[in-house]
Order: sequence, then structure tokens, then C-alpha cells
Amino acid sequence: MKGGKILSKKKNACIIKPALKCKNSKKNKKKSITKIVHGNNSKNITEHEFYINSIIKNIKNYLKWSIVVDTLCEPPDFNKSLKLDKSIQDCFDFDIKYSENLYNDTAKLLTSKYGGITLKEYFNKNPTNTEKKFLDLMNKLKNILFGLKILNENNISHNDIKSDNIVVKNNTFKIIDFGISSLINNYKSFDNRSYKEFNTDRFYLTYPPEFIYSNLNDNDIEYELKNYKFRKNFSKLSDLYKMLFNIDLDNYLYEFLISYKTFDINELNQLHSKLDVYSFGIMIINLFYKNNLLTNDSLMIREFFYLFTNMCNPNYLNRLDINKSYELFTSLLKKYKKKKKSTKKKKVTKK
Repeated sequence: MKGGKILSKKKNACIIKPALKCKNSKKNKKKSITKIVHGNNSKNITEHEFYINSIIKNIKNYLKWSIVVDTLCEPPDFNKSLKLDKSIQDCFDFDIKYSENLYNDTAKLLTSKYGGITLKEYFNKNPTNTEKKFLDLMNKLKNILFGLKILNENNISHNDIKSDNIVVKNNTFKIIDFGISSLINNYKSFDNRSYKEFNTDRFYLTYPPEFIYSNLNDNDIEYELKNYKFRKNFSKLSDLYKMLFNIDLDNYLYEFLISYKTFDINELNQLHSKLDVYSFGIMIINLFYKNNLLTNDSLMIREFFYLFTNMCNPNYLNRLDINKSYELFTSLLKKYKKKKKSTKKKKVTKK
């Protein structure tokens, strides 16, 4: 193999196509991809992802809306892997010797089917600037919302729904990357995730601020009151909240923190179970926001965006749950599908 292609790269992982061979394996899965995970915690990270994927595999018809990991294995040694695929070196930001040691000592491989380009790439290649194109995109995204509904019914939260974690192939959209997914009642997992995100220098737009702030102590609150305005994406989130909810984010966060109270179990269950709903709603809004397509005179588009706005309400108590979101989403699809047919009939009659 001369060299594969790096599909994505993060601090401790990268995804490469076609898939790498596992150690002592003779087969090369050309239609698959490999996630190379490295670092001190690679064993726990990959075993967790493989565990969540094994649960999903027990859900009926999971392949219709998801792409899951097929194998977890050890890689061949670095030099042998490099002979098979020279692009492996591009997964690391270190010199060749350090990369070799890091790979041989810590790397784990997760292999799955290739699912196609991401929603972000698809959206950029297919401008959604007409009602017809918009409705076509909504029909495709129904599969994603259905998948989130099924995950929720099986007590699973994806925890990272964004346009990079949705792929499209043969006009079918599917969910990928269950690396930080967890059971909804796994409070420790959610606490770790929220606190890890709190200790970054950003507002991760995939999460509502209340989730990032769901596990704070007094010192955290004192620190955040002084620093929330300096987080990356504060300005962007401010614009979105003002436009969508007529909320001044500065005042909203200040009041939230100054009157902070610990979430009880019932509150955490609601917050966790609606996390993917928020992520889906803000993802769609953000895609259109980035491309200056939010302002539209179409009643149909306004109705859909009213739904997305309710899906990402800043307050989880007022946020729609996944069942209501899916019900309203499919109702809108049926409504405008009928209108489309009715319009076609009128045109035929006029002729």
C-alpha cells in the first residue's frame, strides 16, 4: 500500500482510510477505516468505545442509522505499519523516533465500515438555499433523529452529535463515533465529561452551558464568574442566544452561576437524556448560521427552525425531549410533503 488518507486527526487519535491490518492479520479491509488511538489512556478509551458499540449491535436494525466498530485490536509494530501505509506518520506531531515509541507502546486500532463524507462536507457541497433543497435535507436527517430516539429508548446518549459525526453515503445519513457515548444513568461518566469540558478554554457549542456547569464547586464558580467571557465561542454563542431566544448570554451566565445550585438525580436524568436533542438542534442551526442562511421568508423553513430552537432551549426543563422532537419533526415532513403533492396536482390541472 503506497499510502492511505487521513480523514480526521485529533490530539490522541486519527482516522485513516483504508483500514490498517491488525497485528498477525493477513486481511486488509479496503472498504473500512481505522481509528488509531494512542497515549497513556488508549486502552480504556478504545475498550469503552468497543463496549458501547457492542450494546448498539444488540439493537434491532442498528445498521440503518449507525456505523459501529467491528474490531478492536493491537497494531503491527510501527515500522511494519509504516511500510504498509506511509501516511501513519502524519497521525503524529512528533519526530519519527518518538512517534515509533508512542505507537508501539500505546496504540490501539478500532476498525469500522467507511460511511462516506461528513454532514459538514455534504452541506458545503450541496447549498441548501431553496425550499426544495431544504426539505430534501430534512428528509435525510430524519434517519439521524430516529437513531437518537432509538438510542434514548435503550438508555444511551451519544454525547457528541455534530456535523463531523454524521456521515452520508448513497443518500443515507448515519451516526458515527460513539467514543464518548454513555448510558444515561452513568452519572460518573457525565460528570467526567462535563468537568473535562469545563476545564477547557472554550464553550463547546455541542453542549448547553448548563451541562458544562453541571458539576461545579465553589472555587469553580468563583473562577468562572471572572472568566466565562474569555472562553472561545462566547461571542458566537452570544449571537445565537440573542437571535434564537432574545437572551443576553452575559447576564444569563452570570445569573446562572451566582444562583448556582447542585443538580439532584432527577434533574440530572432530564439533563442527560436531552443532551443529544440539544446537540442536534444547535447543530442544524449552526450549519445555517455559518453559511448566512438563517434569515428566510419561507414559512416551512421558519417552522422547522422554530422546532430546532425548542430543541436547544438553554433551560433543559423547557427543552423538548427526543420523543416529542421526533414526533414534531416527522409531522412537519408529512405536512410539507402533502403540500408539495398538492402543488404538483394544481400545476397538472392548469395544463
